[in-house]
Amino acid sequence: MNAIEAILSFDGKHVDQLRSALSSEMSSIEWDEFVAFLDHENLRYQTASTWMMKAALEQAIEQPIGAKRAFVDAGGRFSGWEPRLHLLQSVRLMDLDDQRIGQVKKLAQNWASDQKTLVRVWSLDVLVRLNANDPSQSKVVAELLRSALEDDAGSMKARARNLIKEFPQFS
Repeated sequence: MNAIEAILSFDGKHVDQLRSALSSEMSSIEWDEFVAFLDHENLRYQTASTWMMKAALEQAIEQPIGAKRAFVDAGGRFSGWEPRLHLLQSVRLMDLDDQRIGQVKKLAQNWASDQKTLVRVWSLDVLVRLNANDPSQSKVVAELLRSALEDDAGSMKARARNLIKEFPQFS
């Protein structure tokens, strides 16, 4: 089963077919077809394709630069929490140009108040990572981390503690 067939048959829960279809041997034509699903109006297709994109990045499978750009560009149109989460979790694995960094920062700021805790947690992660080396943002980042340490969600507190360990300048 190729990537497109796996996306089309995704049931919304089980990723085994997505995992097995993920291949470093995808042609540029297959990547072009795949990328269209990142911005598809069907949430199930968005979820499947963003999961596959995240998995490809985690496995260091080579993708065309256009696929990474399309992933970020589609973010503002993601209709569900899972595609948002996949993008946020992928940021640490992508080398983004300045334009895409700005886009991702805006998305993370918008999603920082999402009703889904995991989206909020990973929004914090992205905002800290993308602003860590910007001295003009150090007070903002420190405040985000302080606030996260006081959050009701244990996962938010844990992510904040881990980020402080990784970026001790904010402790």
